[in-house]
Amino acid sequence: MKFYNLALQNLITMKNKIIWVFVMILLVGGGCKATKKTTASIPEPKMEDHASQAYAFKSGVFYTYDFNDGPGYIADDKAIINKLLAAKIPVKDIWFKAGSSSCVPPGSDMAMTVIVEPVFLVRLENSSAEITGLGFKKTDEIGLGDCAYYVRRYAF
Repeated sequence: MKFYNLALQNLITMKNKIIWVFVMILLVGGGCKATKKTTASIPEPKMEDHASQAYAFKSGVFYTYDFNDGPGYIADDKAIINKLLAAKIPVKDIWFKAGSSSCVPPGSDMAMTVIVEPVFLVRLENSSAEITGLGFKKTDEIGLGDCAYYVRRYAF
């Protein structure tokens, strides 16, 4: 009987140790959090019409994507935005107009056959040297060109 009591006592002690180890793992694991700050999320774009009436841009420093220095188009505007956010560039607004071979005014069923140049315009509060390394150049010509009927605007 003595042996049975000693074995049972050892089993209870071992069980308690396992439970305590498990509790400690949960406490330590739950208390640790990633210190790496994740990039800001991309807001949902709003469609804007920049051609039917004059559009007033807020003040700031404007950069435009240089389509001549790389691919002549942007297949995924959110991929470019993610690069800007990953580089910690303090973006305030982004306007994106995709390139096209036709221009359809709002409310119309007719398309005008023209070459619509793509535009990717970024507004910052201050100048940034880092943004030029991502294919952007500073611009004083703030606008979205001809046929800017459908422009995606990301406001941060």
